[in-house]
Amino acid sequence: MKNQGSNNADLLWTHIIRFALFYTRCDETMDIYDTTYELK
Repeated sequence: MKNQGSNNADLLWTHIIRFALFYTRCDETMDIYDTTYELK
């Protein structure tokens, strides 16, 4: 049971980290899009 719990926790953390990375990447992309749109 302990192993299963730790596996679930690891899975949750990987999801959180992936979401965080994805979110920051989207944020950066939007910033780049905004600046290029303003320059045009």
